[in-house]
Amino acid sequence: MRPVNRRGIELSVNFIVILIMAVVVFGFGIYLMRQISGQSDTFLKMKSNDFMNQLDNIACEGSEFVCIGITEKDVKQGGIAVFTLNILNHYSEPKYFTVKIEALTPSDNKMQFLPPSSGETYNIDAGALKRIPIAVHPAKGTPLGTYQLKVNVSEPDTTVSPPSQKIYGSPMIIYVVVT
Repeated sequence: MRPVNRRGIELSVNFIVILIMAVVVFGFGIYLMRQISGQSDTFLKMKSNDFMNQLDNIACEGSEFVCIGITEKDVKQGGIAVFTLNILNHYSEPKYFTVKIEALTPSDNKMQFLPPSSGETYNIDAGALKRIPIAVHPAKGTPLGTYQLKVNVSEPDTTVSPPSQKIYGSPMIIYVVVT
């Protein structure tokens, strides 16, 4: 019987151990890269949202009484697009303002929005700026395309009898692109 070559066996065992360690290190490297990539995507989305909010704020700086910074947004069927309506009360006393949204493009009642079309009233202090989110939700099955919504801000007109609402600022048009 031939004697066992210990050096050959030792070399084979070392090779197998090194190979297993290399596979483990390679797998750990791939796992680490996926984690870093996932975190960078989240960070990028967060920074993109911050940037869009800053653009929205910059677009509405000035003396406009009613302003919507970004007036066009893309949204998928069943998703939500949020616009920011800025109302500046230029009066020297607090006032109530009513926000109404009206669909200019027919959507067969598949487009829902908040505040509702019946209107929502907000009390704004003298000289204060109020930011109001406008959420638009095209339901599943809404036909693809661009929809126009008219945003009216009105205030009570007590100079006439009976009291009515008069438009405050200028009406704004927002565009919702359903994709």
